[in-house]
Amino acid sequence: CSTAIQFNPKDADAYELRGYAYLIEHRFERAEADFQAALKLRPDNPEDLAGYGQSLSGLGRFNEAVIQFDKAVAQEPNDAAYRNALCWAVAGTGKHLDRALDECNRAIALAPGNAAPLNSRGLVELRMGRYHPAIDDYTQSVAANVYQPSAYFGRGLARLATGQKEAGATDIRTARNGDADIDGMFVMLGVLNRECAAGVIAKCPAGFPKRTEEGKWMVAKWLVQ
Repeated sequence: CSTAIQFNPKDADAYELRGYAYLIEHRFERAEADFQAALKLRPDNPEDLAGYGQSLSGLGRFNEAVIQFDKAVAQEPNDAAYRNALCWAVAGTGKHLDRALDECNRAIALAPGNAAPLNSRGLVELRMGRYHPAIDDYTQSVAANVYQPSAYFGRGLARLATGQKEAGATDIRTARNGDADIDGMFVMLGVLNRECAAGVIAKCPAGFPKRTEEGKWMVAKWLVQ
């Protein structure tokens, strides 16, 4: 993609593809720049808008991400992936959770059995304090796609909140095995206390498992944001 851009700096497809490659690697700032470049060349392209929104979500800039996903959904209202991404971003703001729930429900209706919107709806329910529905959604999500650290971590927090300490701790450890940065993600989402992620167990939910020293270092980059 970079070579293609060197040959033709006005190749919007190359910026888009490289942007999505950066998203896969969680290099969100570079992805943001590429999607901005693509949108300058072809404003209002829904794939570029969604990619730009995803990079903003990855950086924790959820309010800005919502704006981009709103634009993408306006153009492609029946795209389950855009609806799901909008649900996640609204949940990340911590506001208008009823709206986030509605977007997730629409995504699930458009793509029944898809793991991603079930995961996102679990997050919304977790933020709403609806722990048992959150557990149900997370369980369905990991049944559809076993490799989802965020779904295990969210279910672990919901289980801890309902007194299921052993099952909750197991879920959180499973999530960390799949993604060493997962604690930081939930700090960024506003679900996990920063002090808890930094190792202050007194600030954690009852039963929350300690991190190793190496694990504490892995979340440090999130704690300074």
